[in-house]
Amino acid sequence: MFFLIAASGMFYLAGSNNLTAKGFELRDLKKQDKAVVSENADLETRVTALSSYNDLGEKVKTLGMVSIDKINYIEIKNESVAIK
Repeated sequence: MFFLIAASGMFYLAGSNNLTAKGFELRDLKKQDKAVVSENADLETRVTALSSYNDLGEKVKTLGMVSIDKINYIEIKNESVAIK
């Protein structure tokens, strides 16, 4: 009877140890998952920004727009737009 109780205790400790080790492994994998998800989101943002710039350049060419050399601004001396 003593041997049976001792063997059961050993199996319990081995299972508990295995479960604890798996818990630590799971925690580490969750950290890695968060890092990969964050990096993926950053890369998707970068891809979107770069592709929108390329798309904008293509749209400008198809619309026949030209680049400007000098910008002339209109100066308004009176700051009020409407007078009551």
